[in-house]
Amino acid sequence: MALFLTLTTPHGIGDELSALLGNRRQSGRVGLAGAIDRFRNDRQVKHILRKVGRVGFIRATEITYGTNGWHPHFHELWLTDCEQDDRIRVTVQRQLLDVWKRVCVMSGLAEPNERGVDLRWSWDASEYLSKIGHEQTWGAARELASSATKRGRKTSRNAWQLLRDAGDGDRAACIAFGEFAQATLGQRQLIWQRGLKAALAIEERSDEQLAKYVDEGSYLLKLISADRWRALLRLWSQVLDAFATFIENLPVPEMVNMWVTHAGSIPSTIVWFLTILEFKFGVTVVVSALVLRWLLRRIPFFG
Repeated sequence: MALFLTLTTPHGIGDELSALLGNRRQSGRVGLAGAIDRFRNDRQVKHILRKVGRVGFIRATEITYGTNGWHPHFHELWLTDCEQDDRIRVTVQRQLLDVWKRVCVMSGLAEPNERGVDLRWSWDASEYLSKIGHEQTWGAARELASSATKRGRKTSRNAWQLLRDAGDGDRAACIAFGEFAQATLGQRQLIWQRGLKAALAIEERSDEQLAKYVDEGSYLLKLISADRWRALLRLWSQVLDAFATFIENLPVPEMVNMWVTHAGSIPSTIVWFLTILEFKFGVTVVVSALVLRWLLRRIPFFG
């Protein structure tokens, strides 16, 4: 079996990301770096790990930015030989929360509340390892392996959403992404327990090897430069904006305006449909264009 652990701390709009994260080599055992070190080496935690039979772990750091500022937190997958018993889970979560509160305060962070530790059962470890990047729902595997790219909630954004908004002219997002880049420079986002990959017969690959790797279902179409890629994205954006403007500025026939005046409140969808009926190019052409626009907006390459 596997247990999925999330560790988080209180945060505020004025907190600097570098201060929240900490850095053992530069600032001593402070911030989340210090807290996770103390948590890992705590005697009670070591006793708990023996109790649940943990044989290995994989840790991911997730960082989002929202109305309350930066929100860094850890996800850990514990591979265990413990039977699934919810009484054990509840007891262990409560014990871990007591330790997490203590080490956070010792590391200069605010004391977490009862939501500072979340522990839940995941699937069998072998199923986890086979599901990274392939599962249909957002489960433990994708939560862990894709923490850096996961969509933020409605009130928060991950780093790459900030970067995209910065490219669209969002000044605040630009500043936030710059802070993220400086605070996370040289830090690993995903950490495997030493020896775990070898024990599970998982091949270790360098960043260069991963960049060149092509899976069996893929093939190379063409290589283009970064400048041409950006130009292509700008071109599609301009085309879609022009197309959207054309559709949204279709003239409303006088008959429809008179109907709206006499009938009062008519649902906008009905008015739109009547507009299409009067348009000289016909219903089929315009509806097809709208469907095409709807589809393009939902394809990341085009939209």
